[in-house]
Amino acid sequence: MKSVSNPAANDPGAWDAVFVQSRRELIGILLIWLLFAGWVLGAAYLLAYADPDRPVTLVLGMPAWVFWAVAMPWLGANLVIIAFCMLGMKDQSLDDENEPTLEGDVANLS
Repeated sequence: MKSVSNPAANDPGAWDAVFVQSRRELIGILLIWLLFAGWVLGAAYLLAYADPDRPVTLVLGMPAWVFWAVAMPWLGANLVIIAFCMLGMKDQSLDDENEPTLEGDVANLS
């Protein structure tokens, strides 16, 4: 009997669905990380090394460069990662339907 949920059971050269989903999630997380790392590095580079004669502007009691280069990317990354985890990630079973389970082995002994 062919397994519909696991194409790798039918084709030895096919990737397992759990592997494909895990790879998709890894690529998504890495892209999100790269986006926010670029934001932090770019904003800190552009805003932190301003003219020393110019007065420091404050946003919510922090220097503006700290707010835009640290606080906002941190908040934004948290929101995006939470949304990605809720909407983009799937919980998949790592059990293979074709492998014998412990319950089945014990039942066969009695």
